[in-house]
Amino acid sequence: MSETLDSDFHEDFTSKQEDYANIFVGLRIRERRKARGMNQQDLATALGCRYQQIQKYEKGVNRIGVGKLAAFARALDVPTSYFLEGLDDTLGQSRDGLRDQPQASWVMDQDVIDLVQNFSRLENPSSRKQITGMVEHLVSIESFTKAIK
Repeated sequence: MSETLDSDFHEDFTSKQEDYANIFVGLRIRERRKARGMNQQDLATALGCRYQQIQKYEKGVNRIGVGKLAAFARALDVPTSYFLEGLDDTLGQSRDGLRDQPQASWVMDQDVIDLVQNFSRLENPSSRKQITGMVEHLVSIESFTKAIK
């Protein structure tokens, strides 16, 4: 009886870790796709599938095999390891816990997505440097204002 309970616990725990990993990888795909200024249809076309399939991958509903992950990496111009970066640090959290992570919150913030998309379209290095400097300046002003309150 004890062996059965231990086995059931292990299977359930492993299943939750797999669910979490699928969600994590899906979020990393979504993050990179948006940073590249692509919509789901653009990525689907690059991979030879339908945008609905991309939706399922990004939500963690469908598992992604290694070959498909490599195809995502090529289409999104990153190494395959990009999609797994940080997974070991957070593995074991619940499905809801992942969405509460600081990284996940900024990934899903539309203002950040818009900023990254527009910034990535800037071709002039001087313009990029000016924007970066302006953002850093605004952050320092905001930090100073909070500190004196």
